[in-house]
Amino acid sequence: MTEILSPLGRFERILLATDGSRYSDSAAVIAGNIAALCALPLTAISSILSSHSSERRQEAQEAIERVRRTLAEKAVQVDSRLAEGRPEQTIIEAAGKVGADLIVMGSHGRTGLNKVFMGSVSERVLNQTGCPVLIART
Repeated sequence: MTEILSPLGRFERILLATDGSRYSDSAAVIAGNIAALCALPLTAISSILSSHSSERRQEAQEAIERVRRTLAEKAVQVDSRLAEGRPEQTIIEAAGKVGADLIVMGSHGRTGLNKVFMGSVSERVLNQTGCPVLIART
């Protein structure tokens, strides 16, 4: 097992935020490689809003299941969850609940236009958590 140290100590668990976008797919590859290399468990989370359609809810569920299947092939211990609420809030709350020492997420989500109006989810997570955040780009 390779040990990764953060300024706060050894990493124990990774939280991966996924929305099924190509950016979160890149984040999943990076998080999976770190988890496999360091024998760390990983939690995958996808957020949905109460206003999302059943189709969008299904896409979110499929995104975390795809991560689970892919990382299981690398012998990474993965648990997954679908969370309802604003993505930055559900990501930060999940990191606290599972004891994540590192959050990995994509630099952009499914809708780039929303960033113009609302700001980036990754930016809000980065600014609102005390946990290290690794932001993946494609």
